[in-house]
Amino acid sequence: MPSINKNPLSSHFGEIGLFVEIVRSGNFSRAATLLDMPVSTLSRRIATMEKQLGFTLFVRDTRRLTLTPSAKRFFDQCHPMLEQTQAAYEALIQSNRGVTGELRISIPTGLDHQFFARALKDFSDQYPQISLLINVSPIFPDMFLNPVDVALWLGPIVGKNQLASYVGAISQGLFASRRYLQLKGIPQRQRIC
Repeated sequence: MPSINKNPLSSHFGEIGLFVEIVRSGNFSRAATLLDMPVSTLSRRIATMEKQLGFTLFVRDTRRLTLTPSAKRFFDQCHPMLEQTQAAYEALIQSNRGVTGELRISIPTGLDHQFFARALKDFSDQYPQISLLINVSPIFPDMFLNPVDVALWLGPIVGKNQLASYVGAISQGLFASRRYLQLKGIPQRQRIC
C-alpha cells in the first residue's frame, strides 16, 4: 500500500494524514520515519489532535498500538478518502509530466507519404499520449474552417494570415530507365504536359 508521505500532498492532509499513516505503519516510529519527522513531533501533533477531538485515538502500551473504537470508525472513513485524493493527485501530476493531447496535421497529396509515415511513427513512439489526426489533401487547408496545428505545403502559402516557416526545397523530376528509353524513346515535352 503506498504511503501518503510519498508526495507533497501529505502536507495538505495535516493531522488526519499523520493519523492515517500511524495506523497504516503500525506504530509511531515507523510512521515518523516514513513521514521524515521526529517521533516527538509526530506524537505532539497527534496529542494536539486528540485534545481538539476531546478523546484519545490510540491505546498505547509497551508492545503495541491499538485504535480506540471511535478512532477505528474515523480511520475507516478517512483512509479511503485520502487514498482517492492521493490517487487523483498522482494522476494529475503524471498527466502533466508527459505531453498529451491531439495533434492535427495536414499534408499535401504530392509529398512522399512513406517518408512521413516513418517520421510520424517515430513521433508516435516518442510521444504515445499524443493522438495524430492526419489530413491528406491536394488543397491548402482553410485554417478557419478546418483548423490544423501543422500544415505542410509545397509552393506559395495561400492567404495573408498564415504563420509559415520555410522548411526546405524539394527537387522534382521525371525519370526513366535506359531500357524504357530504348524501347519507347525519349518523351517529348508536348506529350508529357
